[in-house]
Amino acid sequence: MLKLVSGIAAFALSISGALAADLPVYEAPPAPPPPVFTWTGFYIGAQGGWASGEAEVDIGAPDDDEFDVDGWMIGGFLGYNYQFASPLVVGIEGDLEATGIEGDDDDAVFGSADEEVRLQGSIRSRVGYAFDRLLPYITGGFAFARPDTDTTVAGESDDDVEWGWTAGAGLDYAATDHLFLRAEYRFTDLADFDNDDDNGDLQDLRTHAIRLGAGWKF
Repeated sequence: MLKLVSGIAAFALSISGALAADLPVYEAPPAPPPPVFTWTGFYIGAQGGWASGEAEVDIGAPDDDEFDVDGWMIGGFLGYNYQFASPLVVGIEGDLEATGIEGDDDDAVFGSADEEVRLQGSIRSRVGYAFDRLLPYITGGFAFARPDTDTTVAGESDDDVEWGWTAGAGLDYAATDHLFLRAEYRFTDLADFDNDDDNGDLQDLRTHAIRLGAGWKF
């Protein structure tokens, strides 16, 4: 009897093993690849920084009066980026800032001049090369400002909008899929293009500026 039971058990084990060998092996599906970040889209942000440079004012002397200027800047920017299938990113951006950029020269031989810039902005193109969430870029385009120039030469003053150009480079870093941080350097040259050469006119305003900012990509 014992031999019969043992034989039945052995037979059952052999059958179950054969059946198990024929069953398909379940494999979990591979995990989906992580989403690839793209810089394509509209964005808006805020920025602030410091600028320094020099102004050149016509005071009616044989030579224009040149003096140093510097001051803070704070404002906002908006733009659009497009990233190709490659890491190449192109875009367009505009910004507008209130500033405390100012300077004066009270030691001029033929008269003194005072310069204050309260508003400035730019419209620029951008070209970058993305390293995933890190985007180094170069930028350049038109710049404008409304400086207030005063001189002691017959009380002349000038508050016309001045146009020029700006160029520089920066770095954007996407901390999340929407929030990015920015550091940027730009040189700006605002020249007097009306060629009227009146006393008290701003002839040139050249500044070097460092900006830090943050933006939101939609």
